[in-house]
Amino acid sequence: MAVYIHVTFNHLMAIQRWIKAEGGQATLDMSDLTLEVKHRGRYYRMYPIFQGTVQGRLVHLPALTPDARGFGGWRPYTTIAHPCSTDKQMFKAHLRQCGIRTPATWGSAAQPPAMDYVLKPRIGSFARGLTGPYRAGTPVRIEDHEVNEHGSLFAEQFVQGHMIKAWFWGSRPFFAHMDPFPEITGDGRSTVEDLLRRKVGRGRRKWEDFEDLPTARDCLAFQGLRMDDVLEDQRQAWVDFRYGPRYAGSKLGATAESDNALDELLRRTGRQLHEMGRALAELLRKTMPVPIMLTADGMLDQDNNLWWLEMNTNSLMPPEGYAAMFEDLFA
Repeated sequence: MAVYIHVTFNHLMAIQRWIKAEGGQATLDMSDLTLEVKHRGRYYRMYPIFQGTVQGRLVHLPALTPDARGFGGWRPYTTIAHPCSTDKQMFKAHLRQCGIRTPATWGSAAQPPAMDYVLKPRIGSFARGLTGPYRAGTPVRIEDHEVNEHGSLFAEQFVQGHMIKAWFWGSRPFFAHMDPFPEITGDGRSTVEDLLRRKVGRGRRKWEDFEDLPTARDCLAFQGLRMDDVLEDQRQAWVDFRYGPRYAGSKLGATAESDNALDELLRRTGRQLHEMGRALAELLRKTMPVPIMLTADGMLDQDNNLWWLEMNTNSLMPPEGYAAMFEDLFA
């Protein structure tokens, strides 16, 4: 996750700007770090969320504990669960009903998929249990991995391009990340492993603790490369396709500079984000009477088509989200 979102001062400044501009009031309760916001005779209690690591796994936390590693903003509710934010196949079925683009899937390996694909769990988040990519026709037996800690697996069409995460308040998109696949660049002398070790080191990570190595190997194999191959001068090879993992080249350390790519994404994709927002709002309206914040992950291909993969109702709040949220709450 980008460091910008984790910086508490960024959240405080965003709320302060709105308070000063609109004449509202906000009070922070240090006992539980909830925030009470008042305006136009109404008030809402805002609940914090944190990102942390528990037993080596990335998690979102509703309270500040020793496991917390970053702040994730405030929302006017606590944890919200929705079946489509848990079950990827259910979410994709809703998108198809709405005419929203989502990659093809296969639930059986009787015949290897005719498209490049990845294997992913039907249940889960933070890319746990996700493997691949594999070339079309590669015989990977899904049934051999049918049940694990993440639930049943399915094959999903692999789309290359930019990794996308978009934030919505109700149907309104207000923030987005648009990241290219992380790459290594050959010099004609170094092996793939040497280049990857350097990249990991520049990202302030120890090679011995590099938990993304299996994914990097799969990505390189997809491109016909092995760890002991010498990469040609200026040839680039990508080493991950999942949203989240950070390598050298990403901003390191706290920053007040926003990494919001929404304007660029809107410029490249036209109405696709707004169409997705309407589909998400339609889905949530069936069970929730008021808007909430949610995110959708996807891929942007070379033709600027968005391919949506999954949604989450408990993501971190970017500082840009408060203006959209308060505008709705205090309308």
